[in-house]
Amino acid sequence: MQVYLDDVPLDIAEPSLAAALREAVLRAQGQGRMVVEVKGDGRLLGEAELAQPSRDTGGYGELRITSAEPRALVCITLRDAAEALDGVEADQTEAALLIQSGKLDEARALFERAVQTWQAIMTALAHGAELLQLDLARLAPASGGPSVGQRLSELIDRLKLLVVAMTREDWSSLADALEFDMRDQADAWKSMLTDLARSLAPSAGGPV
Repeated sequence: MQVYLDDVPLDIAEPSLAAALREAVLRAQGQGRMVVEVKGDGRLLGEAELAQPSRDTGGYGELRITSAEPRALVCITLRDAAEALDGVEADQTEAALLIQSGKLDEARALFERAVQTWQAIMTALAHGAELLQLDLARLAPASGGPSVGQRLSELIDRLKLLVVAMTREDWSSLADALEFDMRDQADAWKSMLTDLARSLAPSAGGPV
Protein backbone atom coordinates (compact mmCIF):
# COMPACT_ATOMS: atom_id res chain seq x y z
CA MET A 1 0.00 0.00 0.00
CA GLN A 2 1.36 3.41 -1.00
CA VAL A 3 0.77 6.12 1.58
CA TYR A 4 1.08 9.87 1.07
CA LEU A 5 0.77 12.75 3.51
CA ASP A 6 0.18 16.00 1.62
CA ASP A 7 1.59 14.29 -1.52
CA VAL A 8 4.79 13.28 0.31
CA PRO A 9 5.35 9.47 0.45
CA LEU A 10 5.40 7.88 3.90
CA ASP A 11 7.28 4.73 4.82
CA ILE A 12 4.97 2.56 6.90
CA ALA A 13 6.54 -0.33 8.77
CA GLU A 14 3.26 -2.21 9.01
CA PRO A 15 1.09 -2.34 5.84
CA SER A 16 -2.21 -1.48 7.47
CA LEU A 17 -4.71 1.35 7.44
CA ALA A 18 -4.36 1.77 11.21
CA ALA A 19 -0.58 2.07 11.03
CA ALA A 20 -0.74 4.52 8.12
CA LEU A 21 -3.18 6.79 9.96
CA ARG A 22 -1.17 6.61 13.17
CA GLU A 23 2.04 7.59 11.38
CA ALA A 24 0.34 10.37 9.40
CA VAL A 25 -1.21 11.87 12.55
CA LEU A 26 2.17 11.84 14.32
CA ARG A 27 3.93 13.42 11.33
CA ALA A 28 1.26 16.08 10.99
CA GLN A 29 1.34 16.90 14.70
CA GLY A 30 5.11 17.22 14.53
CA GLN A 31 4.61 19.93 11.92
CA GLY A 32 1.94 21.71 13.92
CA ARG A 33 -0.80 20.44 11.62
CA MET A 34 -3.75 18.06 11.84
CA VAL A 35 -5.18 15.41 9.54
CA VAL A 36 -8.38 16.64 7.89
CA GLU A 37 -9.02 14.20 5.04
CA VAL A 38 -8.20 10.61 4.11
CA LYS A 39 -8.83 9.03 0.71
CA GLY A 40 -8.39 5.40 -0.17
CA ASP A 41 -7.98 4.83 -3.92
CA GLY A 42 -9.64 8.19 -4.49
CA ARG A 43 -12.61 7.53 -2.20
CA LEU A 44 -13.12 9.73 0.85
CA LEU A 45 -13.08 7.59 3.99
CA GLY A 46 -15.94 8.12 6.43
CA GLU A 47 -15.86 8.63 10.18
CA ALA A 48 -16.63 4.97 10.89
CA GLU A 49 -13.61 3.76 8.92
CA LEU A 50 -11.35 6.32 10.57
CA ALA A 51 -12.64 5.65 14.10
CA GLN A 52 -11.86 1.93 13.83
CA PRO A 53 -9.29 1.60 11.03
CA SER A 54 -8.54 -1.79 9.57
CA ARG A 55 -5.54 -3.73 10.84
CA ASP A 56 -4.70 -4.59 7.23
CA THR A 57 -4.67 -2.48 4.08
CA GLY A 58 -8.46 -2.33 4.04
CA GLY A 59 -8.25 -3.31 0.38
CA TYR A 60 -6.67 0.01 -0.61
CA GLY A 61 -3.67 0.20 -2.88
CA GLU A 62 -3.12 3.91 -2.30
CA LEU A 63 -3.88 6.09 0.69
CA ARG A 64 -3.71 9.88 0.37
CA ILE A 65 -3.89 11.85 3.61
CA THR A 66 -4.31 15.61 3.77
CA SER A 67 -3.38 17.80 6.71
CA ALA A 68 -4.03 21.45 7.49
CA GLU A 69 -2.77 24.10 9.86
CA PRO A 70 -5.40 24.40 12.64
CA ARG A 71 -5.70 28.17 12.38
CA ALA A 72 -6.24 28.00 8.64
CA LEU A 73 -8.88 25.31 9.11
CA VAL A 74 -10.75 27.36 11.73
CA CYS A 75 -10.60 30.47 9.56
CA ILE A 76 -12.14 28.60 6.63
CA THR A 77 -14.88 27.32 8.93
CA LEU A 78 -15.61 30.83 10.21
CA ARG A 79 -15.79 32.27 6.70
CA ASP A 80 -18.12 29.47 5.62
CA ALA A 81 -20.30 30.19 8.65
CA ALA A 82 -20.43 33.88 7.74
CA GLU A 83 -21.52 32.99 4.21
CA ALA A 84 -24.18 30.62 5.57
CA LEU A 85 -25.77 33.59 7.31
CA ASP A 86 -26.88 34.95 3.94
CA GLY A 87 -29.14 31.91 3.68
CA VAL A 88 -30.28 32.29 7.29
CA GLU A 89 -31.22 35.91 6.71
CA ALA A 90 -33.16 34.99 3.56
CA ASP A 91 -35.01 32.18 5.38
CA GLN A 92 -35.90 34.45 8.29
CA THR A 93 -37.19 37.23 6.06
CA GLU A 94 -39.20 34.82 3.91
CA ALA A 95 -40.63 33.14 7.00
CA ALA A 96 -41.81 36.52 8.32
CA LEU A 97 -43.51 37.31 5.01
CA LEU A 98 -45.18 33.90 4.93
CA ILE A 99 -46.51 34.40 8.45
CA GLN A 100 -47.95 37.74 7.42
CA SER A 101 -49.59 36.00 4.45
CA GLY A 102 -51.05 33.30 6.67
CA LYS A 103 -48.92 30.52 5.19
CA LEU A 104 -47.93 29.16 8.57
CA ASP A 105 -46.78 25.65 7.64
CA GLU A 106 -44.36 27.01 5.04
CA ALA A 107 -43.17 29.65 7.49
CA ARG A 108 -42.58 27.01 10.17
CA ALA A 109 -40.36 24.96 7.82
CA LEU A 110 -38.19 27.97 6.97
CA PHE A 111 -38.03 29.02 10.60
CA GLU A 112 -36.86 25.56 11.67
CA ARG A 113 -34.22 25.50 8.93
CA ALA A 114 -32.92 28.90 10.05
CA VAL A 115 -32.69 27.72 13.68
CA GLN A 116 -30.83 24.58 12.62
CA THR A 117 -28.32 26.67 10.69
CA TRP A 118 -27.83 28.97 13.66
CA GLN A 119 -27.15 25.92 15.82
CA ALA A 120 -24.63 24.58 13.30
CA ILE A 121 -22.84 27.94 13.25
CA MET A 122 -22.62 28.07 17.05
CA THR A 123 -21.32 24.49 17.13
CA ALA A 124 -18.68 25.26 14.50
CA LEU A 125 -17.56 28.31 16.46
CA ALA A 126 -17.32 26.32 19.70
CA HIS A 127 -15.33 23.53 18.03
CA GLY A 128 -12.97 26.05 16.46
CA ALA A 129 -12.39 27.74 19.80
CA GLU A 130 -11.72 24.38 21.44
CA LEU A 131 -9.26 23.44 18.71
CA LEU A 132 -7.29 26.68 19.15
CA GLN A 133 -7.81 26.75 22.94
CA LEU A 134 -9.57 30.10 22.85
CA ASP A 135 -11.76 31.46 25.62
CA LEU A 136 -15.00 32.58 23.96
CA ALA A 137 -15.96 34.58 27.03
CA ARG A 138 -12.94 36.82 26.52
CA LEU A 139 -12.49 36.61 22.75
CA ALA A 140 -13.65 39.74 20.94
CA PRO A 141 -13.44 40.98 17.33
CA ALA A 142 -10.47 43.22 16.60
CA SER A 143 -12.86 45.92 15.42
CA GLY A 144 -14.40 46.07 18.91
CA GLY A 145 -17.87 45.42 20.20
CA PRO A 146 -19.25 42.68 22.46
CA SER A 147 -17.21 39.57 23.14
CA VAL A 148 -18.04 36.35 21.34
CA GLY A 149 -19.38 34.98 24.60
CA GLN A 150 -21.78 37.91 24.92
CA ARG A 151 -22.94 37.45 21.34
CA LEU A 152 -23.53 33.76 21.99
CA SER A 153 -25.58 34.41 25.12
CA GLU A 154 -27.65 37.04 23.36
CA LEU A 155 -28.30 34.80 20.36
CA ILE A 156 -29.30 31.85 22.52
CA ASP A 157 -31.74 34.05 24.44
CA ARG A 158 -33.25 35.36 21.20
CA LEU A 159 -33.64 31.87 19.75
CA LYS A 160 -35.35 30.67 22.93
CA LEU A 161 -37.83 33.56 22.66
CA LEU A 162 -38.53 32.63 19.05
CA VAL A 163 -39.20 29.01 19.96
CA VAL A 164 -41.54 30.14 22.73
CA ALA A 165 -43.41 32.41 20.30
CA MET A 166 -43.70 29.53 17.85
CA THR A 167 -44.95 27.17 20.55
CA ARG A 168 -47.55 29.68 21.70
CA GLU A 169 -48.46 30.46 18.09
CA ASP A 170 -47.75 34.13 18.73
CA TRP A 171 -47.32 34.71 15.01
CA SER A 172 -47.24 38.50 15.14
CA SER A 173 -44.34 38.59 17.60
CA LEU A 174 -42.52 35.84 15.71
CA ALA A 175 -42.83 37.64 12.37
CA ASP A 176 -41.57 40.93 13.84
CA ALA A 177 -38.62 39.22 15.54
CA LEU A 178 -37.64 37.34 12.38
CA GLU A 179 -37.89 40.38 10.16
CA PHE A 180 -36.09 42.85 12.41
CA ASP A 181 -34.33 41.48 15.52
CA MET A 182 -32.94 38.36 13.85
CA ARG A 183 -31.88 40.31 10.79
CA ASP A 184 -29.77 42.45 13.09
CA GLN A 185 -28.40 39.29 14.69
CA ALA A 186 -27.42 37.88 11.30
CA ASP A 187 -25.69 41.11 10.30
CA ALA A 188 -23.82 41.33 13.62
CA TRP A 189 -22.71 37.70 13.46
CA LYS A 190 -21.63 37.97 9.85
CA SER A 191 -19.41 40.91 10.75
CA MET A 192 -18.07 39.19 13.87
CA LEU A 193 -17.25 35.88 12.16
CA THR A 194 -15.55 37.62 9.24
CA ASP A 195 -13.52 39.76 11.63
CA LEU A 196 -12.52 36.74 13.70
CA ALA A 197 -11.45 34.81 10.61
CA ARG A 198 -9.29 37.73 9.57
CA SER A 199 -7.67 38.18 12.98
CA LEU A 200 -7.09 34.45 13.55
CA ALA A 201 -5.51 33.84 10.15
CA PRO A 202 -1.98 32.37 10.50
CA SER A 203 -0.38 35.36 8.79
CA ALA A 204 -2.21 37.72 11.16
CA GLY A 205 -0.68 36.15 14.24
CA GLY A 206 -3.98 36.16 16.10
CA PRO A 207 -4.48 35.23 19.77
CA VAL A 208 -3.66 31.75 20.98
